[in-house]
Amino acid sequence: MHYYLLKHRDIPRLIELGYLDLGITSTEWLYENGSDLYIHKELDWCDTRISLISDKDSPVLSENTTIRCITEFPRITRDFFSRTNKNNVTIDNISGSSEALVPSIYNCCVDCVETGKTLLLHNLTEESIFYKSQIVLVSKHTVRNQTENLITTIMELMSHKEQNCTINGM
Repeated sequence: MHYYLLKHRDIPRLIELGYLDLGITSTEWLYENGSDLYIHKELDWCDTRISLISDKDSPVLSENTTIRCITEFPRITRDFFSRTNKNNVTIDNISGSSEALVPSIYNCCVDCVETGKTLLLHNLTEESIFYKSQIVLVSKHTVRNQTENLITTIMELMSHKEQNCTINGM
C-alpha cells in the first residue's frame, strides 16, 4: 500500500486514470473536474464554501457592466454566472490566491472560503455563497466493492489517531 500527499484538485483525475484506487478530496474538485466518482464517506474535517467574492464597496451582481472574474474553478464559475443570467462575464483562470487580485485587476473572484478572515482583512465580501463543499473519501464506481475492506481499515486507523491527538494549548 502506498500513500501520497497530493493536492485536492489532482486526486479525482488520478483516480479516474486508474493510478490511485482511493483518495480523499473535496467535492468542489469533483464538480470542477466533472468527475463521476463514488463517495464512500463524507469526512467532517474542513467544510468550505465556494463564493463570489467582491470588494465590499463594489458588488458586481447588481451592476450591468462587464464583470472580470478570476478563479481556479472556471467550470463552477461559468455554471454560477449562467444561473444568474449574467452574459457579460470574462472568466480567467489562476491556480490559487485569486482574492489577491480583487479589486485592483479583477472586480471579483470565485474561491473557497473557510472562515472569511482573509476577506475581512482586504475589504472583500462574499457577495454570493453558492456551493457547500465537503471532504470526501472517493473511488471509481467499478472498484467500490473491492475497496470496502481497505476503507474500513483506513477509517479505523483515522479514528484511533483522532482519539490520541492533542493540540498544544487546548
